Amino acid sequence: YQVPAGTSIVELAIASGSLVGGNSYTFVLSATYSSDPAQVDKYEEITVLMNEAPYGGSVVSTPSAGTALNTSFLFETTDWTDDPEDIPLQYIISTYADESKKSIVQTKDATTYVETTVGQGLEMNAYRVFVEVEAYDIYGAMDSATTNITVSPMDASLLANAADSALEDAFAESDPV
Repeated sequence: YQVPAGTSIVELAIASGSLVGGNSYTFVLSATYSSDPAQVDKYEEITVLMNEAPYGGSVVSTPSAGTALNTSFLFETTDWTDDPEDIPLQYIISTYADESKKSIVQTKDATTYVETTVGQGLEMNAYRVFVEVEAYDIYGAMDSATTNITVSPMDASLLANAADSALEDAFAESDPV
């Protein structure tokens, strides 16, 4: 690459996802004032260790089966590993019966568990609901773990009571100011 006389800034762009976490990469810059490419007047190199995402974690649910909007499920994630300088880790916990319609039950936080009720799974999938945890290190590298639970439909006669109770809780916990 030939630059004009004077001060110049030359940037190196690397496509996202082209460097693999955990690997080291050495970048070399050499420059010369001569028209002879074999003559190098300046040579610099830098080695970069790419950040590796957290790994090895899992998510479990207690219980593993229940009734929609009635059973309280405890989702816990454990056993994530990452370099000590990349912590603390943060987690997003989601549920879904259809992957295109994820419901976040815990926003990104260092807390490793959440207790919540869940909507029913799809009948065509035997009422299976997936629980997914995304683990992020301080640099934003992410990996995920998934398990599934069975969430059966609520008895129609209990649905109105559950909706009323949920609305009462929502109004009681809100702060209009």
